[in-house]
Amino acid sequence: MPRYEFSEGKSDKFWDIALDGKSFTTRWGRIGTAGQSTTKTFASAEQAKVEHDKLVAEKVRKGYRPAGAAPAAPVASGVAAIWARIEAGLKKHKPEMLEGLKGGATAAEIGEVEKKLGVAFPAAVRESYSIHNGQDPDSDWLVRGRELLSLDRVLSEWGVWKGLLDGGDFKGTKCEPAAGVRDDWWSAKWIPLTYDGAGNHDCVDLDPAPGGAAGQMILMWHDDSDRPKTAPGFAAWLEKWAGEVEKGEIEPE
Repeated sequence: MPRYEFSEGKSDKFWDIALDGKSFTTRWGRIGTAGQSTTKTFASAEQAKVEHDKLVAEKVRKGYRPAGAAPAAPVASGVAAIWARIEAGLKKHKPEMLEGLKGGATAAEIGEVEKKLGVAFPAAVRESYSIHNGQDPDSDWLVRGRELLSLDRVLSEWGVWKGLLDGGDFKGTKCEPAAGVRDDWWSAKWIPLTYDGAGNHDCVDLDPAPGGAAGQMILMWHDDSDRPKTAPGFAAWLEKWAGEVEKGEIEPE
């Protein structure tokens, strides 16, 4: 049974997990004690393995190390590192807001949403959803007073716009786009990642105009024609938000 340990400050904990076909057993507690355990059973061995790997990845992100391993160097990279900064900033300035963040989505869940949207997410977006599947919409909204959409909420908000598009509401209507952004009022490949309660979104643009880049981030306004480009990609957008959180520049709804 793989065993992981976490020692920091007054914390001195262990966690281990044993995968067995369609189920796995986890055990946790203070080092030196028997701890507690629980067993979860799934519909298939494949699903059990996916959930097993997800739990292990979450523990490693939180600083757990295989028993006997050398201490990890305090270096991180990519989207996981940016999320670590966001979480640390929230813990310092607005710890109650951490409770609203959801756990990560599985690769299968992300893939199913991509299929329904008819797109492939950029790698950074997929990685982010594997860390946090958005937030509870009933908690304080995280991103500059906007809801960080879960995959289900992405589908819901996208579906509202898609219905309007299919119904002809935008026929003959153009926006005023930034360079590299299409002049459609709304495109089915502008995928909303946030929501402000009034129909406005931060979107990942997967169908840019010439001069743009697939995966760039844009602002979509419900009743304003501006379509500004806010970041060259999702990771850059997330990093900018991380910097704001670290400074305590957090605006809940």
